[in-house]
Amino acid sequence: MSLAQSTEPGADKSVPDKATMRIAACQAKRRSIDWRLKKPGEVLAAVDKNLDELEKIVHKAGDARCDALELPEDTLGLLDWSGANDAAAKQVLPEGVKRMLNRLGGAAAKHNMYLVVCSDLVEADGKTYNTAFLLGRDGKEIGRYRKVCRLGARAAAESVAKSSRSSPPLILARSAC
Repeated sequence: MSLAQSTEPGADKSVPDKATMRIAACQAKRRSIDWRLKKPGEVLAAVDKNLDELEKIVHKAGDARCDALELPEDTLGLLDWSGANDAAAKQVLPEGVKRMLNRLGGAAAKHNMYLVVCSDLVEADGKTYNTAFLLGRDGKEIGRYRKVCRLGARAAAESVAKSSRSSPPLILARSAC
């Protein structure tokens, strides 16, 4: 976790003043859920295990008196799994996102801290979008951003499905949030 802090020159950096906002960006250990899991209950148990670890990170940032914490894209670790389990993802993703927002939002609220988390989300139109959620100091969602350029396994699968080539395409994907 890295911490950015803005203070006046010569100010005591251990005591934030009202003009200081402490922001942490966390590149947490990759917690990718095994794409071979098929039962939604097993997948959601793995989500809960990831959330256990992520809650610890939120509390660590709160204990460091951060005002805002940003967790990485694919916070839940479901990207690879959902790319290989598209039909089941329509059931698992909404519940996983609900658990993420409730648990991590609750942890952030205990520290009066803003939180940004990201996950694929199945929207009302039935399509899946890579979505960033901004949670307020009370742990409730105050904004969301739907990524316009979808990268990774899902976009690659769509590209392959639309391809008329007989040889497999070379797929390059980069994660950016």
